[in-house]
Amino acid sequence: MLNYALSGLLALMWLESKQRLFAAGLLTVLPVGLLVVLSYLVREPAIDRTSVEYAIVMDTLPLTYNELLNQNMGNFTMMILLIPIATLWNTLGLMLLGMELYERGWFTQKILLARKWLWAAWWASFCVSLLFWLVKESVMGQVLETVNWLAAIPMALCYLVLIQAIYKNIPTLSGVLAIVGRYSLTLYLTQTVIGIVFFHFVFPDSRLSFTRVDYFLFFLILTLGQVILAILLDRAKQSGPAEYILKRCVGYLSRA
Repeated sequence: MLNYALSGLLALMWLESKQRLFAAGLLTVLPVGLLVVLSYLVREPAIDRTSVEYAIVMDTLPLTYNELLNQNMGNFTMMILLIPIATLWNTLGLMLLGMELYERGWFTQKILLARKWLWAAWWASFCVSLLFWLVKESVMGQVLETVNWLAAIPMALCYLVLIQAIYKNIPTLSGVLAIVGRYSLTLYLTQTVIGIVFFHFVFPDSRLSFTRVDYFLFFLILTLGQVILAILLDRAKQSGPAEYILKRCVGYLSRA
């Protein structure tokens, strides 16, 4: 969230810029290129999930609250170090791209790119992601994972087209999506808390035994639960806890 906040502040500099699309492309591609180089230089060891080495690694993961807190502090420190190197500029580029698409009418069903080219880009992105998933060699897998950041852009545009079609043809479902959007911060934090409790405290062995299908089913159930929670909060005319705290903080700071 710190990354998003800093990127948003920088994005304000391009509100009136006529070179925003060029800046978006540059800021999106260059960090990915840098991370590709770093992927070659910093090689992660390839460990088979069924091997003894993998079980040893999983046993070293934090189980107590203090261990988990120390790990998160280490991850936060690493994130702070990486933000100015790569992730900040990549996120800023994506924000600038979103600003440009908004002004060009992509969010009002005014599509300026032929759908056949859009779906061609989607299939190309899908193939890149599939190739990344199939490659087991660690170094090439790291490189493809980084390139996969770029593949997310055309896939997101295709999802935008699908959401627009849903909004136009299935108003009930679009209403549900709007409700979920109003409670997005609460839902985001809720899934984080549930994930930590489930995987670190209640069923820590699941990190070793869960397959991709298990993770998919877990997060599918979690997503359905979040949608139900958002609908219940909306019907009760209540703000989400996180949204309520955020509004109070903003109100306090504006008065100060």
